[in-house]
Amino acid sequence: MILLLRLLILFVSASLFVFFLPITEAQSFPDKITGQVINRSENASSVEGSKVFLYGKDLEEEFLIQEQLVARDGSFQFNDLHISPLTRYFVSVEFLGVFYVEEVVNSDGSFPKEMLINVYETTSNEDVIDALSVSILFSDVIKDSNQISVMEIVLLNNTSKQTYIPGDRPMDLIRFGLPGDVVNLDVDSNIVGYDFIQVDKGFALVANIPPGIHEVAYTYFLNYEDAELSFAHSLRYGAGILRVLINESDGKIISEKYNKPQLTDIGGQSYLVIESKEIVKGEDVSLRLYNLPQNSYLEEFFSKFQGFRYEFFPVSILLLLLLGFLAIGSFNSGRRKIND
Repeated sequence: MILLLRLLILFVSASLFVFFLPITEAQSFPDKITGQVINRSENASSVEGSKVFLYGKDLEEEFLIQEQLVARDGSFQFNDLHISPLTRYFVSVEFLGVFYVEEVVNSDGSFPKEMLINVYETTSNEDVIDALSVSILFSDVIKDSNQISVMEIVLLNNTSKQTYIPGDRPMDLIRFGLPGDVVNLDVDSNIVGYDFIQVDKGFALVANIPPGIHEVAYTYFLNYEDAELSFAHSLRYGAGILRVLINESDGKIISEKYNKPQLTDIGGQSYLVIESKEIVKGEDVSLRLYNLPQNSYLEEFFSKFQGFRYEFFPVSILLLLLLGFLAIGSFNSGRRKIND
């Protein structure tokens, strides 16, 4: 058994060596990482003294390797490093209370000769935030529970050269509207250090928004009745273009506010798609879904039967049999009275 274990360890070690040998031969890993921090805002203040951190991240954990202060000219340098091909490396700069993070890698997978990290002045003026696009996809209908899954993807755009930081009021948070009574809300974003909290009529993103485009995606479930669903919520940041999609096999969609849905082939499947442009900030998206899948009476019976508690099964069968005997006895008694 011990011999087999040693052979297994030897085989794994040899496999890893063969796998990573081309990587280590393809590039030599440096023992230092250098970079420059640049304030891209107008009337830019100095970045001197800002904290800069080097992090490593492997399959098990994220860990701090080194930290230092940015020099007067905006430069930094991490020395005496032992770079591992199994670890991803990130440089994080804290400037005016906002963290800016860049991975230490080029688009081709090689290490950059110098890191360039952009930072910005800050603003709490929400007018700098709008939405380039909003996409709403209805999918994954669950007939047994009359639920439909919804995914929304919003491309936020900070049009200024300043990072938006929320003010002290709850309404200053980045907020997104939701239809009523959503179930299992889940939010994802590529914004650094984001979090979210569910609030009245939607949720709020707890995050700072640097200049540029950022994706916010969220999913949830909605309940529907009688094969229909009324859907409405506000678009706080408007939308350069609004797209609403549903698989044709899942149901139909209609709106009095927007154009008639068009049948569109996407990945070999037919979708009904509504598109509308230049949605102003604060406008409500409003639509109605109909012809949603529903169980037949027989399917509904078996669906409820599947949720039946089996410990009660023998008792239920006995009760049904007793009721059957009573019905038969009553029927026979009636026949005898008629015959008499």
